[in-house]
Amino acid sequence: MRHLGLVVVLAIVMSACADATDETQRAVVVRPPTAPQAWVVVEATQTECCYDEGSTGVLEITNRDGFRMAELSFANPVPRPDEQFVGRFDRLPVGLGPHTVMLWQEDCGGGCPWDEGGDNTRLVAAAEGVPRRDLCAITIDIVPGETVVEARWSPFVGCQSIEVRSAP
Repeated sequence: MRHLGLVVVLAIVMSACADATDETQRAVVVRPPTAPQAWVVVEATQTECCYDEGSTGVLEITNRDGFRMAELSFANPVPRPDEQFVGRFDRLPVGLGPHTVMLWQEDCGGGCPWDEGGDNTRLVAAAEGVPRRDLCAITIDIVPGETVVEARWSPFVGCQSIEVRSAP
């Protein structure tokens, strides 16, 4: 009887470890759709100025299983006349069904990953140990066509809103 209890405990521990390993892998595996039928476009507006070191927006899109559907995107913030900044991310192909769109800021204490006036860049992994400031997240059901998501955030205030602005 004692042996049976030990086997049950061992099975539970092994299953928890297997799940934990799977969870850690989900965040780094990129699974782009094989035949994209849908795209997501994200625009992020910074409503007040600024982190002292500057900042850059980071976009991550995951599917219902938590797998990243595109490499992380960094957007150039472009100043607007009203002292706000706008980051427009490249159009990204995604699969159909539920997806989570996450957008956050990384301050540029060690230098931003973009050059002023340059294009958006893609990275496979976010910077190590850099906090996800002003995190905005929304889960949306992707249908064929283009879905536009708009976020508004402010340094030291955080995410003010994130919503679907237009969808097919």
